[in-house]
Amino acid sequence: MSIGLNLALIQTVRSLYISAKVRAARPDNSGMYSDLNADLQSGSRTTPLVVLFGDSRIAEWSPEPRLRSSARLVNRGIDGETTEQMKLRFENDILALRPQVVVIQAGINDLVAASLVSGDLRDAIVDRCVGNLKDFARRAAEQGSGVLLLTIIPPARPPLYRWLVWDSAIWGIVDSVNERIGSASANGDVAILDASAALMSNGSWNRGVTKDTLHLTPTGYERLNDLLAVRIDDLLEHAVQ
Repeated sequence: MSIGLNLALIQTVRSLYISAKVRAARPDNSGMYSDLNADLQSGSRTTPLVVLFGDSRIAEWSPEPRLRSSARLVNRGIDGETTEQMKLRFENDILALRPQVVVIQAGINDLVAASLVSGDLRDAIVDRCVGNLKDFARRAAEQGSGVLLLTIIPPARPPLYRWLVWDSAIWGIVDSVNERIGSASANGDVAILDASAALMSNGSWNRGVTKDTLHLTPTGYERLNDLLAVRIDDLLEHAVQ
């Protein structure tokens, strides 16, 4: 009897977790940075602007890239967001600021949800994620920003307790989406950067770069900064000319 109850409890917890992840595509956080955005838009701007845009992997970005230029770098990341939620604030947090450079790291929360469902629902979540990432890159580039779209960083292996609400399909889904977003670089103002190349070697994580299943340590961010800083500086130099 106790085994049956435990199995039922596990299934209930899993179902609730899946439902919460799928519902996460709906809440609107478009006003979170409204005051900071208003400050940026008031008065004349004399220095170039670089915006980091995305989910918790952006929100936790520290240390920031060290740039040669005197550009101002601002963070517009929100923990736990999907790209569907980011659509609701893209106008305010990116387009309205008219940055010279936009760095995007997003999509993992969409794909965690996708891995926990199947069939048409999984396909729909994945397709929306791909479409949203390409749309972010296209719209920013059309406005004149240089865009650095990072591939979605795959999860590290989760601890044992997380396997109750985890599915190994996530790794294949991440690989598939990263292949599909590659076509966004057809626009000359959009560069796709392989984030995993800075964090992994021969398919294994480099020492000390992951904090947990989905997040990075300062060492991990330093590796990404090495990848980004030169590209950001080049885009800023091009924007000034």
